[in-house]
Amino acid sequence: MQKILVTTDFSNNSKAGIRFAMQLAAQGNYELIFYNVVEILKPATWLDAMFKEFSDNEIERFTLGLQKFVHQIHWKSKLPEVKYSCIAEVGLDVDKHIVAFAKKNKVDYICMSTHGAGKVAKLFGTNSSEIITTSPIPVIVVPQSYRIKAIKSIVYSSDMENLDREMKHIMAFNESIHDVKLDVFHYEFLPNLEANKKHLNKLASKFENDNTKFHFKKLEVDNSLSVQMHRDIPASKTSLLILFTKQNRNWFERLFLSSNSAEMTFNTKIPMLVFRK
Repeated sequence: MQKILVTTDFSNNSKAGIRFAMQLAAQGNYELIFYNVVEILKPATWLDAMFKEFSDNEIERFTLGLQKFVHQIHWKSKLPEVKYSCIAEVGLDVDKHIVAFAKKNKVDYICMSTHGAGKVAKLFGTNSSEIITTSPIPVIVVPQSYRIKAIKSIVYSSDMENLDREMKHIMAFNESIHDVKLDVFHYEFLPNLEANKKHLNKLASKFENDNTKFHFKKLEVDNSLSVQMHRDIPASKTSLLILFTKQNRNWFERLFLSSNSAEMTFNTKIPMLVFRK
């Protein structure tokens, strides 16, 4: 059984990631670990024993609160029972604690909500962007506007450079949730697209079937990739967008931000699964 670490700070925004993880677990063979980092500063006048006692009490209090928080969300979701646990830990650097816990417990995915309302600039100021750019574990990022629905269609945006390796990860994920359609989108400037058409079709032929389709699109000079993807990908029908990244912030800026404006929006309700290249 694969494990998903689901982070929460008890905010309304964080409920989106919890809902998506529950939906994923209801469709596949996943165990969920709901995780909260309790940020506590040690007063200079406190002895170590005093601080440990206080920390232990806070962990117990937050763990009980987390159990109630998750139970309420699950009850409202009306989804089938899923296997999960709730864990709270004391720490100051939330991002590092999340990644360290995930590695120590050998989780397969980290799932978290964004805190923005669609503006990518807001995403880059949250824990989600920091974890995406540092985590060796794939990260699922869920927009706060997400509402529960069955996962039926996945879009993978590919540069086609490491297709064999990347498709192994994607096919393993797809097989865990059963009967999911996959659309692979690849964008290139028109001259390259025409020149590479035969090579691209050959690569695609290894994976195309009734549930997997490839789409080769012209990359437009005047628009960012996110604008084209937003236009090409039907948000109402797509359940998840999969990306592979070299994990640096410039990559995200090139992908999502228009050269003309840092206020460009990728205003969809589609969660993203980000793998490390």
